[in-house]
Amino acid sequence: MNNNFNFQSFLFISPKKIIISVNDEFTFEELYKKENTIKNDINEISFEYINKFLDENILKIEKKLNSFIEKIILIVDSDDFIPIEISVKKQNHNQLLTQESLKYSLNEAKDECKKNFEEKKIVHMLIKNYIIDNNKYSSLPKNKICNNFSLDIKFICIPINLIKKFEETLKRYQISINRIVSAGYVLNFFSQNEHSIIRNAKDIINGCNENEVRFINKAHKNIGFFEKFFKLFG
Repeated sequence: MNNNFNFQSFLFISPKKIIISVNDEFTFEELYKKENTIKNDINEISFEYINKFLDENILKIEKKLNSFIEKIILIVDSDDFIPIEISVKKQNHNQLLTQESLKYSLNEAKDECKKNFEEKKIVHMLIKNYIIDNNKYSSLPKNKICNNFSLDIKFICIPINLIKKFEETLKRYQISINRIVSAGYVLNFFSQNEHSIIRNAKDIINGCNENEVRFINKAHKNIGFFEKFFKLFG
């Protein structure tokens, strides 16, 4: 099979619905999509149903594309996601406030979250507010000189034991998890957007929310300054 074919695979999972979608990585043309409704009265993710659904679709996809699915992006709709909020304050000594100025504070907040919630994994890190010399901003202002600033940061975390269940399920098909996305965050960010949850999740991954600290693979080369600023996680 051809492993050089450029496509992205998405798996949306909720207690009531499951969708698998494979799209051209560059044009986002839909190459394969299957959606099933789950009929049950329990508001929990059914791994038995996930196994059955993947059994019915993975081989079909790989035959159609003549390529193996090696990685998949999980979009999970679950009450197991936990929001954690942290505020950090720093002196800036009447200097220009830049993205570089924020690095230490963001790393400090991330480390504090990881230390206090060891059984959780951060999947999204969002800057809710910038408070600069006691003035609140929703985004980082340009060319701002200040004495001090604080950041209100929101982490969206998922239990590690739930991730392990997903990993064990996908391992049966030699598939690893490329990224986990919170469906609740995606739906809240886009509100009444007409696009599908799959397309909106891709936009989130691509950095459409300027206040999300992005997860960048440390192996990436030749990245710009803006991406380097967000290169906090591996």
